[in-house]
Amino acid sequence: MKIKKFFDSLGTKSFKLGSYSFILTAIVLAIVIAVNLLANSLPDRIMHYDISAAKIFTFTSNTKAIVTRLNEDVTINWIVQAGKEDEIVGTLLDKYTKLSDHVKVVKKNPDIYPGFASQYTSETIYNNDLIVTCGDRSRLVRIRDIYMVDTSESIKGGNENVNFDGEGQITSAINYVTRDELPLILNLIGHEELDFTQCLTASLTKANYDIANLSLINKDEVPEEAKMVLINSPQVDINQQELEILEQYILNGGRVMLISGLPIVEKLDNIYELIRRFGFEKQPGVVVEPNSARYAYGQPYSILATMNKGDITDPLIEENRQVIVPISQGMVLREEMPDKYLITELLTTEDTTYSKLKGINLDVFDREDGDIDGPFCLSALIEMRDTKGMLCVLSSDFFCDDDFNSNSAGSNMDYVINAINYLIGDNEYITIRATTVKTETLQISQYEGKILKIVMLGVIPVAFLLSGLIQYLRRRGRK
Repeated sequence: MKIKKFFDSLGTKSFKLGSYSFILTAIVLAIVIAVNLLANSLPDRIMHYDISAAKIFTFTSNTKAIVTRLNEDVTINWIVQAGKEDEIVGTLLDKYTKLSDHVKVVKKNPDIYPGFASQYTSETIYNNDLIVTCGDRSRLVRIRDIYMVDTSESIKGGNENVNFDGEGQITSAINYVTRDELPLILNLIGHEELDFTQCLTASLTKANYDIANLSLINKDEVPEEAKMVLINSPQVDINQQELEILEQYILNGGRVMLISGLPIVEKLDNIYELIRRFGFEKQPGVVVEPNSARYAYGQPYSILATMNKGDITDPLIEENRQVIVPISQGMVLREEMPDKYLITELLTTEDTTYSKLKGINLDVFDREDGDIDGPFCLSALIEMRDTKGMLCVLSSDFFCDDDFNSNSAGSNMDYVINAINYLIGDNEYITIRATTVKTETLQISQYEGKILKIVMLGVIPVAFLLSGLIQYLRRRGRK
């Protein structure tokens, strides 16, 4: 009897509708599974889109070239406690592993592995710091260097921005641990040169240069292993022998970057002569710009220089960046120059500028009798057409100052590193710039704040309560 009822139920309308629903559900489920399997088999570049406003998850061509060519394994050790992972850093690290099979990410919880980081560094480690390793080489990447606060907008009365440098720092570390040899830059010493600023040191480290000191006392030439010589703001003049060594080094194919502004301790006659021999006459005094639209932060001596086209400046021009050239000494191109010199005036002033002969002892910024009219060149590149030797001159001792670099949103340091990269002649050392992630703050008055509080804490909850009460009374009335 029960069996007959069961077979009779198979022909009912409710069973047929239930069967159709079951079959339809099974078909839809099969389609969903098939679509997911297909999606998982597609390349990451097709299925994952960078929807962040600053495109912080979109790799530059430099990163793609460095990471995809890897032929040895690189491990990115993520030092982080469970549950405290930075999601943005995690997403970026995942993209590195998808870019190359030679890159792997390993989480190291300091609570479980308290002594792990001490194998590579004696510095204090913080959550979300990274240690990139390959063989015997390693580099620490700080989370504070990945997220850097940019105060340039807040100084103007705007909001502080955060510069995200995840790609730049991680790619630099990968490049560092996988390179057999780093380009050697010799830093000239012996003339009370200024110490490297914090931002210059960090930028040179990120660019993976090997820095060593060079004294030309009792030397006849610059060592051959040097990729270039850096002369960083000497306060005491070089001697005649050093002048001749540096000139011959450039003429024979050497590369020199000379940062030298207004002398404070003594005259720099031989430094001036080196610059003169390669095309420029240094002018006495400090450059002043009377047009407030062409100087920064109320300082007529902090020039917003005009950037002219060139391999060094083009990346900055394309991004509408501006450099600040503070307390600078103007240069003027000599009238007659040999054809073997190719000269590019990279940073210049407008013709409204003038050089104040009182120098750093300024008490007024207005033009006075005896001041020298502009325009001036503040930075130039001189190249030897035959030997490919180069001299890059930057006429400000304070260009690499941490505060001025911050106020220029990092443009000053990008200019210096671009110049060094160009002199080195290795495109792989062109650094990846940090991406600015703007932080917008809602500005409301005290009165508007009170109104908003009343609406959020009073009006909206009461409205919901009344709506529920009305619905309750309606349903009760129907009954």
